[in-house]
Amino acid sequence: MDILNKDQNLDTLFHYNKENNDYQEYLEYINLYYKKPTKNDKYESLYENGHFFLIDKKNPSKKIEIIPSKFTNLKKLYNDLEINNKIILEKISAIIEKTDNYNDDDRNDFDNLKKKYALYNKKIIEINIINENYNKNMMSLFENKNKLSNSLAEYYNKRNNIFDKISNPISKNIKNKLILLFRKNNNIIPNDYDINNIAKTHNIPSKVIEEWFQWIEQCYYYLVTKNKLYEIMNEIKIKENEFEKNSKYMLLKLPNIIKI
Repeated sequence: MDILNKDQNLDTLFHYNKENNDYQEYLEYINLYYKKPTKNDKYESLYENGHFFLIDKKNPSKKIEIIPSKFTNLKKLYNDLEINNKIILEKISAIIEKTDNYNDDDRNDFDNLKKKYALYNKKIIEINIINENYNKNMMSLFENKNKLSNSLAEYYNKRNNIFDKISNPISKNIKNKLILLFRKNNNIIPNDYDINNIAKTHNIPSKVIEEWFQWIEQCYYYLVTKNKLYEIMNEIKIKENEFEKNSKYMLLKLPNIIKI
């Protein structure tokens, strides 16, 4: 608990980008430290007084100190903070209720306990914000997913209903031509003039051509909605996995590299 810092926001640490140059440099050096030694290594690993060092073999005065990152489980941290705050409140109550021999040590203890309580409470609030933002974001994604699922079902039914009402079948070749024309027209049904020309060219009633275009339009809407649904389902999965990973391995302290 002593590692907690009032100036370091847990939400910032939770969403810290480990792909940035600083963290990648840290990973490079920490991997060098732990790698199996070989004759061709540039550095020699040294652990001294709780510190990690890489010593340049050719110039031992050159050192790289590695201060590792620290991680915790977000849920465990939250529970520990709440438990510690309850204990602190009990200790504060005991000091307040003390009727005699109230001395400077009691005053110092009281002040230190107040500071700890304020810090732990601040961190509890920060964790609540992390959870609230995640839940709010996920709720929005699931709402969009449900809307898209409903729209997909509607387009599926419309597509089938239109198909059932089509009065005349057409060849696969003509159907492909209609699909191509629909795409060239920015995925919009052509106007009556174009439909009549198509009908005359293929000796098919204009009504039938229009019905097939309506079917193509609903197929298009169905496929677009289906792709959007898959995209949002994938986004949900990514965010769930990301949150689970960040919660399980919550970054509590940033690493540091000191080149001496």
